[in-house]
Amino acid sequence: MVDPQLFGMVASLVLLPERRRRLRLISLAGPATHLTNLIPSSTSLTSPSVPLVQSLLSRADLPLKTIALAVCILDSLDSCFASSFRKNCPLTPSSLSSTPSAEPHIDATHPELLILAALILAVKFVDDAQVSTGWYVMEWGMGLWTCAQVNFCQTALMENIGWKLMPLWEEGIIAEALRDMNMAGRQFDPMIFNEEWEIVQGELDTISEEKLTLKGVSGGRAVLGFGNLMTPVDAPLNGLNF
Repeated sequence: MVDPQLFGMVASLVLLPERRRRLRLISLAGPATHLTNLIPSSTSLTSPSVPLVQSLLSRADLPLKTIALAVCILDSLDSCFASSFRKNCPLTPSSLSSTPSAEPHIDATHPELLILAALILAVKFVDDAQVSTGWYVMEWGMGLWTCAQVNFCQTALMENIGWKLMPLWEEGIIAEALRDMNMAGRQFDPMIFNEEWEIVQGELDTISEEKLTLKGVSGGRAVLGFGNLMTPVDAPLNGLNF
């Protein structure tokens, strides 16, 4: 006969990764919404997609403080950035368009490229990461952009903020970005998962891996953010080839 207590312990360990995954995805709704809102509106006629950014963040699996640095980078852009970006960003082959015969155009480039580039800059600064652009393009960006576009965008962002990331990596500035991300996740009257958060947080405290704590989020509570999304759903991408 199976010991009920032992069975419960085993079941808890089996469910732990799934609970962690759910809470991680829930916690990304606010950051995804806030990052999307920071893309200059005149960068592209194509509207940025919160679910696409949420999916990107899920693949990147970065600490919230690193995401907050990316927020600070985008929030520091001046009014001239969008015009320069539109004029100089490399264009993608027409195969990425819904109409293969169409001439390449900047508005066919998904503006979430800016978020990907900001995240790469943030992780390079925080972790001194030495990873190829091609890896970021495929692993985080799902092949939506070319290496030339990502490299250009990183340079364009750095030039616009004066090549200065250190002033943005200041405790007060990062804390404010964390608060803004949290508020973005609440603006659509989200549900608060207090009970599940407390249960899973207790389980996480028993393992040696990085704790899934939402630093800077009031009350340490996980929230259901934009559009009540439980998981990041890739937005329709007009027949894009991955």
